[in-house]
Amino acid sequence: MTELPHPSDGAFERPFERLATHPIRRALLATRGTSDCLLVGGVLRDLLVFGEIGHDWDLVVSEAPSFARRLAEHTDGRRVRLGGDRYRLFRVVTTGEQVDLQEPLEKGLEAELRRRDLPVNAIALDLVTGRLHAPLGGRADARRAVLRAVSPRAFTADPLRVLRLLRFATTLPGFTIEDGTAELARRSAPGLDGIAVERAREELHRALSVQRVPRLGSLLAALGLLPGPWAPPDTLAPERGAVRALDRLDESLERVAALAATQIPAPDLEAARHAAVLIVLGGAPEAAAALTERGLVSRRLGREIERLVSPAPAPRDEAETRRFLHAWKHSWPVAAGVRLWRARGSARHRWSDALPRLAETAARAGDRIFDPPPLLTGDELRAETGLPAGPEVGRLLAALRDAQITGEISTPREAREWLRRRPPGS
Repeated sequence: MTELPHPSDGAFERPFERLATHPIRRALLATRGTSDCLLVGGVLRDLLVFGEIGHDWDLVVSEAPSFARRLAEHTDGRRVRLGGDRYRLFRVVTTGEQVDLQEPLEKGLEAELRRRDLPVNAIALDLVTGRLHAPLGGRADARRAVLRAVSPRAFTADPLRVLRLLRFATTLPGFTIEDGTAELARRSAPGLDGIAVERAREELHRALSVQRVPRLGSLLAALGLLPGPWAPPDTLAPERGAVRALDRLDESLERVAALAATQIPAPDLEAARHAAVLIVLGGAPEAAAALTERGLVSRRLGREIERLVSPAPAPRDEAETRRFLHAWKHSWPVAAGVRLWRARGSARHRWSDALPRLAETAARAGDRIFDPPPLLTGDELRAETGLPAGPEVGRLLAALRDAQITGEISTPREAREWLRRRPPGS
């Protein structure tokens, strides 16, 4: 087996040692036959940036159909044809790994790499000879932590690359976008209207579900993505104040997460960022519903975005605090964070005052508030009250549930006493 290179600057040394013994590399070399085998793009970028090997492998190979068939058989994986006759692109899915094999569209490796979007993604490693190719400066860009277009046509060739650039800017730590590249992306952003919605949804998900996006508004504005995918093309761009407001979103989310001593999950962060963009664009819950109808978000995520877009006052006392926690359950930090972020003046002070109480109550009684077990069944309530089956039983069960959530009652015995104390007809 060919040893992989150890460049003189040592940047790849440890990651390459791990790559040399990786099961996928071994499987590729065992099944390639006489095919070339060039690893390109994301795996090498992540080796440079994170020192880690990802799970999505992209290769430029000759004889892709037969290579993919042999690889699938060798790994007990599944072969899927992608891209039609023109691209001759195949995917092999095996345990925990995804390998895409594509035949070159042009003669020469450099021409192949020039079709890519950014130099940090235009790096190739020959898995047979061990030779590394970075003719467009990808290794230097990785060291400088800069995102730079391969050519002036990088985004016009595929406007989805504007959203990919957004994703790289949020997921590659410390990376900045070169000014000229941001301008190229901004000019191509209107072309996103013609992109398949499934592709846009995946890129937005990957870009917005990361733990930190410190200056979301400035990033979206720089790439021409306000209003972008969130509103019709003829919608006016938001004012500068709205961009600055979006920049402060993560500050509010992190403040609440710190009080709650928890980390906000990725789906909640994605919902919060979608909701914040709609809010600065003046969107109502109907605008959030439109995201679901267009297929840009899943139905579950769309429902969360609709809830976050709807304004709500800060809880003022223990009962309202408990009702808020019950309504949002474990997602309460993101709901409070978005409301703290959008509040102004006295409303912001009220939310600031409410946060410690929310955090303390959640820590003390969260399990009894988020989803407490019913204290009485419908049949038990009917036996206790003599009521016939009907809407009145449902109304009483809801009232009983509210009394349980607010802490007024906590046991079946207390529930029965609560029923006996209620005024007639109430």
